[in-house]
Amino acid sequence: MNNPKKKFKKSVVLPVVVSIYFLVMCVIYGPKMIANGEALKFWFIALAEVVIIIAMALFLRKREKIDKK
Repeated sequence: MNNPKKKFKKSVVLPVVVSIYFLVMCVIYGPKMIANGEALKFWFIALAEVVIIIAMALFLRKREKIDKK
């Protein structure tokens, strides 16, 4: 029988949650950092965060494929 309860994949949920957190922090702290002359620091942090989110999504997707086998 099919399980009617839908299970969300970690490779989707965790990157989405971290991305939402990242966007909120950008909206809260981004303008302050840019106004204080720390625009370059802001963009490096943003880039590092995006790289981490992508790496996490890829790692979790690969782990789910391994666990299926």
